[in-house]
Amino acid sequence: MQLGKIVLSLATIFLGGNCIAEDKIRVIDADTAKGIKAYIDKIDKNYTKQRVSATGQDGYLVKEFSCEILEKIIVTPINHRAYYYDSYDCPIKKKIISLKSNKRQRNLVKNAQSSFHKGDFGTAALAYTEAAFRLSSTNQSRQEYIELEVKAYDSIAHYLSIEESTVFDTKQNKPVMSQKLKKAILDFQVQKGLKTTGELDFQTLSTVSSKTLSEVLFYSPPDQK
Repeated sequence: MQLGKIVLSLATIFLGGNCIAEDKIRVIDADTAKGIKAYIDKIDKNYTKQRVSATGQDGYLVKEFSCEILEKIIVTPINHRAYYYDSYDCPIKKKIISLKSNKRQRNLVKNAQSSFHKGDFGTAALAYTEAAFRLSSTNQSRQEYIELEVKAYDSIAHYLSIEESTVFDTKQNKPVMSQKLKKAILDFQVQKGLKTTGELDFQTLSTVSSKTLSEVLFYSPPDQK
């Protein structure tokens, strides 16, 4: 799933077998590209955790640190309630580290719930799919993103009038899209002249949704009574 994915510039600097993180490394908001203040912790080969640096208000690294193969860094936002943390294997390959917003994740889920309640199943599918993708790309709860994925399938099944949205796949140990739903999506894509992937790709979700991705990301609907 490529929905919502931001392309990052990659670069690695090797000195004496180490990867040295220069002050050009930056931690940003994945949606706005604004800098984020964050702590940089390193877990070494002996599984010892040590704080090695941090970023300033502009998101740029304030102190260099070494990062060797088999070590890992953890990037934790200082305002931990606003963003999800993330971790990276060494040597560090990312000059730009983007963290995803908790607030916008909540907006997505609230918009999905509100849209489904109103019968706007296409928008619900868009919001649930984006929420599931964002959570799956972080080191957060696997069960939660699976539940969001299932809700996305259920939403598009309602939109396409398909009763069976998922079946359980023992190999993946989770519910996956049913063949009936996959065929219905393929038929819809053919009908609309879209690329026939049989998946909930961005083009398909944009077609079924009454709202744009920006609308469900940055707007929080009022709580339902």
